[in-house]
Amino acid sequence: MVVVILFGVTLIAVVSSGNTLKGLIAGLFGLLVGTVGPDHIYSVPRATFGFLELYDGVPVVAALIGLFAISEAFIMIESKSILTDAAKERMLHYTGSWTHTLEGCRMAAKRWWHIVWTSFIGLGVGVLPGAGAPIAAFVAYQQSRIFSKTPEKYGTGHPEGILAPESANNGVTSGSLIPLLTLGIPGGTAAAIMLIVLQYHGIVLGPRLFIDNPALPLGVMMAMIVTYLFMMLTVLPLARYISRVTLVPTQYLVPIIVSFTLVGAFVPRGYVFDMGLAVVFGVIGYIAHKTGYHTAAILIGIILGPFVEKYLLRALRISEGNPMVLFSSFLGNILWALLFLSLILPYVIDKLRHGKKPDRPIPLA
Repeated sequence: MVVVILFGVTLIAVVSSGNTLKGLIAGLFGLLVGTVGPDHIYSVPRATFGFLELYDGVPVVAALIGLFAISEAFIMIESKSILTDAAKERMLHYTGSWTHTLEGCRMAAKRWWHIVWTSFIGLGVGVLPGAGAPIAAFVAYQQSRIFSKTPEKYGTGHPEGILAPESANNGVTSGSLIPLLTLGIPGGTAAAIMLIVLQYHGIVLGPRLFIDNPALPLGVMMAMIVTYLFMMLTVLPLARYISRVTLVPTQYLVPIIVSFTLVGAFVPRGYVFDMGLAVVFGVIGYIAHKTGYHTAAILIGIILGPFVEKYLLRALRISEGNPMVLFSSFLGNILWALLFLSLILPYVIDKLRHGKKPDRPIPLA
């Protein structure tokens, strides 16, 4: 379990950030924040600064809302609109119709195989503990561009460049349920919210869930199938109207977003403190955006920090303090090797890509 969690954090940090070092720093910072609260042996509170609300650890919902929603709202404040002037001009003259909707459906149907294999990428990324939709979308877009015959069209509204991340975004939702239901570890931000809700209702997630209460995980799967059917009936007709929200100026949009998200931070525990904590994480997320650190890696570290500590202490107690117990499993050793490769390969690839410099031309005179 220790190497599984560390491998997930490392892979996310490497994939989600253009700078491997910054990705790892963000992930380790999240792991550090995740250790706030009682330790797993003597229940002594750590780094709570006297706040009773932190005695149970950092609330994941407040951290999630701050890092993803409020930080984005802070970034939106810097401009009058979330659209560029050219995009705003196109949106003002855009009149959506069923013809455009059906044309989009036909375009997607022609590329059904592209949707299928990028969805499987999302499914695979979702299985990784703590990966989530942003990582899946990034990986699918990258792979789609690599295997495309026209990679130069990506970034210009090319259909395959739009379908790949969105297909992976949907595929990761199902994959994230695997670590959530079998290990009790969220596979992404949506799964983290589901984890909190299920724990609030007293449901213990893990392998015993399928033995003691198999109807619950099967019910979640059926609910997802029904949800997808309803989405087809509601999202397709309403998409062209919902897109008009992007025309609302940020001076009106930001206060609405912040107000609703702060209420969302307050609801799980009913503490006003959590609303302030969400704002603090919003500032941290804003600084991370501006300095090139990935907020997803920070959040995943916060979620998985307590798990790393718990399983590490459990392993050391079983082995009477021998750290070599972490390398006593064949499967675990394979994951340790993959973890090492995920740290080394980015540097090796970058060295091979930029290491060969063209020879200097010999002057003729």
